[in-house]
Amino acid sequence: MHHAINNLDRMTKRSRSAPSAGKASAPAERTRTRILEAAERLFSERGIETVSVRSILAATGVNPALAHYHFGSREGLIAELLRMRVAPLVEELVRAIDAVDARGTDATVEDVLRAYFTPAARWMVDAPRIGRLLSQLQSSPSEDVRAMGRDALRKAITRLGEAVMKRLPRDLDPKRVFFRFYLLIGGPSFLGGNWEHIRRSARRYLGADAAMEASWIAEELVRCGVALLLA
Repeated sequence: MHHAINNLDRMTKRSRSAPSAGKASAPAERTRTRILEAAERLFSERGIETVSVRSILAATGVNPALAHYHFGSREGLIAELLRMRVAPLVEELVRAIDAVDARGTDATVEDVLRAYFTPAARWMVDAPRIGRLLSQLQSSPSEDVRAMGRDALRKAITRLGEAVMKRLPRDLDPKRVFFRFYLLIGGPSFLGGNWEHIRRSARRYLGADAAMEASWIAEELVRCGVALLLA
């Protein structure tokens, strides 16, 4: 099991750090915020690969030189967007898993998965742009961009793997557990990237009562996750 965890670490890659802007003035900070908000919206609506820095700046009316000053490059802009929008969510996930894991043998696999999937489901419903952004990062044709997406979630995924695997039966095949773990974490990524379409399809085929609340989604992900890992 520890071998599988070590593989999780090796399969991720550190992205380049965004340049530091230092202690910015209030107008400079407002400019940074406008650029980041426009980038988040446009990346979410059109896809990371089709949105240029120029189009982001055109949407905000910002001078290109200012964007270069704040972020250095397109990759720097993406890295800063991940730091500002995604990193706090990842820290929330890690804290939730830590709290469950600290209970030792009193905590089950279901408890660990619930700690992970409950915040993830809430973001999916309440912050769909983040879900689409992460999904696009992980499916980008650029290896550098995909590495940034993996790195954004690396801490939470590794922590989840540690907490889950110590609670699985010891006679499970490590290769199968490793493969199934990636299937497990891939589900929310797919759901997040296609959430609006999924909601529309549910209403079309299942009727008006097909609303899927975050708590319901989390519990379904827990049930599916346990069945997948222990099948």
